[in-house]
Amino acid sequence: MKNPSSLAPWTNGHLSRGGGPPPWLGIPRRDLRVALMTVWFLFAGVSSAVVAAPLIVPETWIARVVPMCESRRQTGKPCALCGMTTAFYAIGRADLAGALSAHSLSVGLYLTLVGLALSPSALLLKRHRRF
Repeated sequence: MKNPSSLAPWTNGHLSRGGGPPPWLGIPRRDLRVALMTVWFLFAGVSSAVVAAPLIVPETWIARVVPMCESRRQTGKPCALCGMTTAFYAIGRADLAGALSAHSLSVGLYLTLVGLALSPSALLLKRHRRF
């Protein structure tokens, strides 16, 4: 990285090009990177729980703990995610046809969550691997 004193005075110690935060934001590049990595790892942890729940937690227990969709209860119409829990449990049983009949986007969302859950592991492996 360039010496901050060699940068133009309006950059406030940040590179104006190269992917850093804009100078007017006032956030050092390292702090922004740490914040984004923290949020990414948090989402990955939640995704891991969502992906693992149908494989670990019995469906009857989830039915008792998770309430009925509030939107469906009030309006009688299904919301955008209605049927997703049923679909994820069908995926956990390897019943892709049942998952797609419960919610047409379930398989795609499940695979996206699997990818998000595994992405920090891939990053850590890449960092520790010597090329």
